[in-house]
Amino acid sequence: MNYSIRFKAIIISIILILAAFTRCSAEGNRLDLSTDWKVKKSSETDNYSKLNIDDLKWESIDLPKIISNERKRSIFWLRKTFVMPDDFKGKTLALNIGKIWEVDETYINGVRIGANGKWFPDFFSLWNYHRYYLLPENILKYNEQNTIAIKIMTNHSAMFEGSPFISDTETVRIYVFWKRFLSEYIAISLTVLSLFLCIISLVQYLSYRKYRLPLFYSITALVMSITVIQWYLPTLNGLNYTVKDNIYYILLAAVSTMFYFMFISLLELRFRVLNYIILLMLFAVIILTATADENNPIQGWRMDYYFIIVYSMTIIWAIAIIKAFINGKTRDATILSGSFLILVATTLHDALMMLSIIEPGTFIAPIGYHLLFITIGVVMAFKTSEIMRGDELKRYLPQQLVNSILKGRHHVTYENERRKLTIFFSDLQGFTETTDNLEAEELTRMLNEYLTEMTVIANRYGGTIDKFIGDAIMIFFGAPDRTDDKDHAIRCVRMAMEMQTRMKILQNKWFDEGIEYPLSVRIGINTGLAMVGNFGAEERLSYTAIGGQVNLASRLEGVCEAGGILISHSTYALIKDEIQCEQKGKITVKGIHREILTYSVMLS
Repeated sequence: MNYSIRFKAIIISIILILAAFTRCSAEGNRLDLSTDWKVKKSSETDNYSKLNIDDLKWESIDLPKIISNERKRSIFWLRKTFVMPDDFKGKTLALNIGKIWEVDETYINGVRIGANGKWFPDFFSLWNYHRYYLLPENILKYNEQNTIAIKIMTNHSAMFEGSPFISDTETVRIYVFWKRFLSEYIAISLTVLSLFLCIISLVQYLSYRKYRLPLFYSITALVMSITVIQWYLPTLNGLNYTVKDNIYYILLAAVSTMFYFMFISLLELRFRVLNYIILLMLFAVIILTATADENNPIQGWRMDYYFIIVYSMTIIWAIAIIKAFINGKTRDATILSGSFLILVATTLHDALMMLSIIEPGTFIAPIGYHLLFITIGVVMAFKTSEIMRGDELKRYLPQQLVNSILKGRHHVTYENERRKLTIFFSDLQGFTETTDNLEAEELTRMLNEYLTEMTVIANRYGGTIDKFIGDAIMIFFGAPDRTDDKDHAIRCVRMAMEMQTRMKILQNKWFDEGIEYPLSVRIGINTGLAMVGNFGAEERLSYTAIGGQVNLASRLEGVCEAGGILISHSTYALIKDEIQCEQKGKITVKGIHREILTYSVMLS
C-alpha cells in the first residue's frame, strides 16, 4: 500500500508542477482577441476573407466555442475587427489560434497567413493540432481597424478550442509549447514509457514463462502505443484519413477489452458470461466503425453508440473491482480503483466534448489510459513477485498453504483448529529390496521421479501435501482450503486411483531400465475430525494434521494390499454414490481399540 500512495503522490506532484509552469510561463504583453467574433455558416464557394464584408448581421460569439453541434460536413467563417496599439510596434509578432475542428484557412486584412489540414477530396483533419501563425511585417495597421477572418471546414461538429491573441513571437511560442505539452507531449512521453514497460514485461515473461500475464501486458502496451501515436502523429503518408480514424477507434476498443482481461486476471476473477459480453461489444464496435466512410464518418450518428458501448465496458470493469473487494482482494482492488476512476473521469470529459455537450478543451483520455496501464503494471509486479516467491516456497510447503499465506488468509503463528479432513497415506512396497540393488544416485533419481509424479497428481486434485517420509506420502483434503466433506473425499479417492494408474506406467518404465524388483504403492484413506494448523517451535513451524483419525489412515495404508486402495467406512459413506468399492470386512489395527470396517476401491 505504501508503494501505491507514493506512486499517486508523485503523479499529483507532477501535475501540479506542470500546471504552475503552464500558468506562469507565457505572461508577456498580449492583445486578447477572444471576444466579439462574428460567425456565419457558408458554402464552399463563399469567400469572406476580404476587408469590405458586411458582418453586422452575423451571429456574435466568444471563443472558445462549440460553433455547431450538427455532425455533418460544414463550412463556417469567423471574423473579428480589432485595433492594433502602438505598444507592439517594432516587435516580431505571432497570432495564437488554438485547436480548430478540423481544417482552417486564416487571413489578416485579406492576406492569407496560414492553413492547416486538407479539405475534400483529399480530406485530412488536424483537429488536435494547436495552431499559431507568424505575422508578416507590415500586415498590421497600427491604431487602425484590422480584420481577422478564419474559414473553418469540418466533417462533423465544428469547434474552436482556444483563446486567440497576438503577442511577440517568444511569448506565443512558449504558450503554444505548454498547450502542446499538455495535450500531446505528455501522452507521447507516456507512450514511450509504455513501450519501455512493454520491453521489460516481455523480458520478464521470457525469463519466467509460467506466468503469462506479462506477455499479454506487452501486447497491450504495443497496441495502446500504436493507438496513441497514430492519433498524435497523424501525417501518415498514403493512408486515407477516414481509414486512419476508424483504425484508431477500433484499437481503442481493443485496448479497453485487453484492460478488462488484465483486470480479471490480476484480481483472480471468473466471469464467463461477462467475458462473452465484452467480446461481443468489441465485435459490435468493429462493425460500427469499419462501415464508416468520408461521407458518413464515425463522428456522426455512430459516435453515440460507440461511447455507449465503450462506457458499458467500463461498467463491467467496475463490476470486476467491486467483486474483488467482496472477495477480500483489497490491496490490488484499491490500487486499481484509483486509476480506474481517473480513467472514467478523463474519458467522460472527452466523450462530452465529442458529443458537443461541454465546451472544447484538451483531450485527456490518453493520459487516463496510460495511468491505468502503469498502475496495472505496478500490481502485476507485485503479483509476479508473489508467484515467483510462491513457486520457491511450494518446493518446501504445501501449495494450498503457500497460496493462503500470500493472499493473507493464513498467518504464520500458533494457529490450529478442529476440522473434518480426508487423510491419505501411501508408501512403496518392495522399496527396501530395491534399495539393496541400486546405487545411491540411481535410487535418488527413481525416488524423485516417483514423488514428482505423485505431487503433480496431488496438486491437480487440490490436495495439501503434508510431508514426504522417505518413500511415504501424507496428504489431506479440507484445509487450509475447504469445500465440503463429500467433495474432499471424492477428490482424495480419485487422486489415489490416478496415482495407482500412473504407478503402473512407472513400473513398466523402471523394469525396462533394468530395475528387477517391481515397486507397488499401498494407499490408506480415512475421513474424520483432526487438529490441523501450525505446530512446532517459535523458530520453526510445520503445517500438519494430528489426531486419532490421522493415525487410522496410516494404519489402513499399512495393512493395504500392494497396488490397492483401502478406505474406512466414514470415507466410503461419502463416495459410495460416485466410486465403486468392495467391502473387505472388519480389521483390527495397532493403536485402535475397536474393529474397523474397511472397503477396497475398485480400480477397474
